[in-house]
Amino acid sequence: MAQKLQQQQLREVGLRLDNPPASKDALIKLLKQAAAFLSDLEQSPLASMLDSMRPCLNAIVKEEVLKHQDRDVRVLVATCICEIMRITAPEAPYSDDVLRVSLFVEL
Repeated sequence: MAQKLQQQQLREVGLRLDNPPASKDALIKLLKQAAAFLSDLEQSPLASMLDSMRPCLNAIVKEEVLKHQDRDVRVLVATCICEIMRITAPEAPYSDDVLRVSLFVEL
């Protein structure tokens, strides 16, 4: 039962991140939730959990989120990407082109 709730919460945060809020504070709140949910997951989860992660995986690398001007947002995006890579290892969740950004510059 707890896993179903976890899947639902992760999917909902990912769907809300898909259309990121204009407010920096609201975006930071969503990214903190995503980072918290992702940090609770173990490596190599079940396929159903990976499906629930998909909206979050896609939303995190959207241009307006990935290249946000605010430093706190960029730190949280980097945190989420690190968690996603940990969870999906050894499979790469993103192409090199997606990861080849200035995400970690000035952090």
